[in-house]
Amino acid sequence: MRRFSKVEKIIFCTIAGVLDFLLNAFFNHYLNMPVFLDTTFVVTALLLFDFPCSVYTLLVFYVLKSFFPHMHQLYTLYEFFYSLGGLAYIGICALFFKKKEDLFSSVYKTFWIIFEAALLGAIATSVVGGIINTIYFGKMSDSYIPRRLFFIFFGHNVNLLLSCILGRIPIFVLDRLITTFLGFALFKFFNKIFEERQN
Repeated sequence: MRRFSKVEKIIFCTIAGVLDFLLNAFFNHYLNMPVFLDTTFVVTALLLFDFPCSVYTLLVFYVLKSFFPHMHQLYTLYEFFYSLGGLAYIGICALFFKKKEDLFSSVYKTFWIIFEAALLGAIATSVVGGIINTIYFGKMSDSYIPRRLFFIFFGHNVNLLLSCILGRIPIFVLDRLITTFLGFALFKFFNKIFEERQN
């Protein structure tokens, strides 16, 4: 795999953060689809480079999002707390993708590694987000999709924290499956381009 300079990494990850922002704005806010798609290029950066680069990509996304308050479900300050869920997700993906020889050993193994990383990452994100929702309960807008699912559980006398977590899991499982597999596909695409240019 080609080695990249720090400048190349910064440029790529900055653009990647912008693209994650645009994906999120288009699908989640403009089309109002029940997915966030805000970690697609975060996964790509993780696979192409390393964990710090994926964290930088995530931060670029949240910094950009802070300039568009109409896109927030919470106030700007609280929105940044959701980056902790993203960090948990990236951390889990980094653990699963640590041995890249296993990740590329076979199609079957590749699928299950990505699937498991996405599933556990979704649960971790839901737990972190659920805790944040519990602390700042009532500040979510009525259009916020996990809030609608939350009321299904809360309406049946399920604990507030548990309702906040369970209400997020279906959305984040779907979202993380899409973003993790798509991020991997984009990694393969960019890696091929970079290798061809090197040769």
